Amino acid sequence: MKGVQSAVLAILLLAVASPAAAAARTLAVCGEQSGHAYYIEGGVVTADDAGWQRDKIGGGRTTLSLAENGEADLIFTDSTGGVFSARAEGGSVLLLRQSMIDIAAIVAYPAVVEVYQFIQRPDGSAVMLHLQSKGHDLIRKGALMVGECSAVDLSAIP
Repeated sequence: MKGVQSAVLAILLLAVASPAAAAARTLAVCGEQSGHAYYIEGGVVTADDAGWQRDKIGGGRTTLSLAENGEADLIFTDSTGGVFSARAEGGSVLLLRQSMIDIAAIVAYPAVVEVYQFIQRPDGSAVMLHLQSKGHDLIRKGALMVGECSAVDLSAIP
């Protein structure tokens, strides 16, 4: 039931995030992420928690979309089940490149920069690489996480 609620909330958020969002094309849909992060001591990070740690966004979902006006957005569900639009949260979303096997995008906020790469494997499955640099007062960290994708549409970008 929680998954259905999250999906409905994501669709509603897409519809309100921008007028062109209703006609947005989905470029990639990916699931939870796991990987490693390096935490810097300070803010809420204690000396014991600083350094390399396993990191994950359990139950998370990431969707890269492209509106008819050419604006990209990244809709994500975090580990608490909250659904957010990068654009609605004040982020700038820029598609960096598209090739025959991948799509790369950057999301920039005032204190966080993220690079997403959605890659189609030779066997047809797909994966997302998520590189994050977070530099605000509460948490300073760098992370690389990986998530499996259920869909990557390499033909969707004009």
